[in-house]
Amino acid sequence: MKSPLTTIKIALVFVLLLGYQSNAQHKKFNDVSPEEISEKQTALISEKLALSENESKRLKEINLKYATEMKALREEGRSRETRQKFEALNHAQNEEVQEILEKDDFEKYLVLKKRMHERMKMKMKEKRIEAKHKANKKKRMRIEEHKAMMKELNLSDEQKQQLKTIREAYKEKHEAVRALGRSQETRKKLEELRKAQNEEVKEILNDEQFKVYLEMQEKRHEHMKRKHGSKHN
Repeated sequence: MKSPLTTIKIALVFVLLLGYQSNAQHKKFNDVSPEEISEKQTALISEKLALSENESKRLKEINLKYATEMKALREEGRSRETRQKFEALNHAQNEEVQEILEKDDFEKYLVLKKRMHERMKMKMKEKRIEAKHKANKKKRMRIEEHKAMMKELNLSDEQKQQLKTIREAYKEKHEAVRALGRSQETRKKLEELRKAQNEEVKEILNDEQFKVYLEMQEKRHEHMKRKHGSKHN
């Protein structure tokens, strides 16, 4: 059985991929207007099926209608009910398109949608694998950094346990703030959390250990700044 998320993605494929695969694929869905989606959908289908001017016009009206409805529906979030609504919209769109196309053209239209669907499924699978690989790499790096820090700080068993408790508590707090999305307010809250965490860490370390801790933290911060900066250059 397909998961709700998978089905929702498939439904979005019907909106996005019929003509929306070139440079526009690098845009986030929320940044793309229904009008733009409709334009590209219609252009591709009209070219592939050699539609008349009147057929293209009517198809564009249908595409715009459903691109608008699906975009609005996507904002409702992920749920079984949302999945069912997406499926209903896709079925309704097919029925309206069937009314304006010849039988052979409609069959070609369905084949085109299926091909686009399969192509996007493959792309999604590749992205999931890539994301999993990156996540595993980051996890390994964090483990190595943590080991290096433990060795450099020369902590006692009690200090290690105390530091672990603090890190786990603030990890949850950081994740909760990051879930709010990127903004100046989010960055401010993350900085406040970092300072609060450092104050707690300071209580369990001696002066020399805390100095080393801050130096290692600053090195990691600078490394991340350079890394993210290089991505935007």
